[in-house]
Amino acid sequence: MGVLERGGMGLRLHRQLQRVKLALSGSDTTVSVDRDGTGSTYGFTQIATLTGVTGLTDEAALVATGNLIAA
Repeated sequence: MGVLERGGMGLRLHRQLQRVKLALSGSDTTVSVDRDGTGSTYGFTQIATLTGVTGLTDEAALVATGNLIAA
């Protein structure tokens, strides 16, 4: 059973992950957040660039391993 399939906790996690987006940009990763998680009132705003960091585009896996804390 995957991280997003575990009952109530999975649903809460899914909602939190809607607020975070990691995107590959060349050899960097950009970190963006959506304040309300719906994309309607607020869109994604880039808050950081991880220079020289790639391979971080699976947000659910990062949460499962403790490398991304969605609270």
